[in-house]
Amino acid sequence: MKRNTIIVLVIALALGAYVYFYEMKHGKARDEEETNKPAFTFKSEDVASLNVTSNNQTIALETNGKDWTISQPVKTDADQASLESLLSGITSATIERSLVMTPGLQNGSGLAQPSVVVEIKLKNGTQHKVTLGRKDPTDASVYALVDQNPNVLLLPASLLDSTNKKLNDLRAKEIVKVLPGDVTSFTIKNQNLTFVAERNAENNWVVKEPTNKVGKEANTSKPFSLLSTQATEVLDIPDEKTKALLAKPVVEASFNEKDKVTKVAISAADGDNVFVRVDGRNEAFKANKSLLDSLNFKLTDVVTEPAATKPEDNTEKKDEAKGETPKEKK
Repeated sequence: MKRNTIIVLVIALALGAYVYFYEMKHGKARDEEETNKPAFTFKSEDVASLNVTSNNQTIALETNGKDWTISQPVKTDADQASLESLLSGITSATIERSLVMTPGLQNGSGLAQPSVVVEIKLKNGTQHKVTLGRKDPTDASVYALVDQNPNVLLLPASLLDSTNKKLNDLRAKEIVKVLPGDVTSFTIKNQNLTFVAERNAENNWVVKEPTNKVGKEANTSKPFSLLSTQATEVLDIPDEKTKALLAKPVVEASFNEKDKVTKVAISAADGDNVFVRVDGRNEAFKANKSLLDSLNFKLTDVVTEPAATKPEDNTEKKDEAKGETPKEKK
């Protein structure tokens, strides 16, 4: 082992030992105060915008009072559930302990090189900031700096988990922004057939193609699986391999609404994934291969045939007409 490596390991162990000794052995004597007070007093609905810096990237988010959007590094919709979880983690965080800042604690807590920095702007113009370092030796808490408080605060470790997010974690991943109830007709062309169905006046789905099944009841569960599929990753700048796969789609779909048509192409499988392109959008989507399996349906999967009726046995009726009972016939 090289000497420089040994020195780095010794320093790391020394810092860890210092923090452990500082907290676990003499923490109560050194605590300025122990409290379960909220770290912040505002509510989730009071927040107008957020800047979340982690993983060497700053993500800027803002709300119109109802929905959240991402404005940097790309302009796109945010995943509402992820934002609600992030805000809930911040607004519900309680101060578990408050420690006097020292040079050793600053380094040992990870606050010298933070894991996450969240800048918060409220609708009334007030601004807040929380800086998160690493988890404490128990893994139950995270070292934090809040606003202008000079002390190091111990906040729930779950706050680090809910805020330490990448762009892909916070952005919306809906592939097709179409509601099933708004679709008036659709076409799916896959490796087995071209299937067309439309909603009739009674609000039922009926087959329009293939011609030998026209008027039959259509089962939309597999075709509509595309409308509920979430991408595993959004590719703002698709690479050449993705472009090549999408240039030869194995499934093409179109969904008609009253005032627009949404066209979608799905690539052949690439391992456990497929790639999806929606007309009019620059990004591509990576999705689980199960989407392709669902859309590559056969005719029997999407056409509901009436149940076959069993032929009626008229033997007894014929015997009765002759004046015989089944018993007398024997």
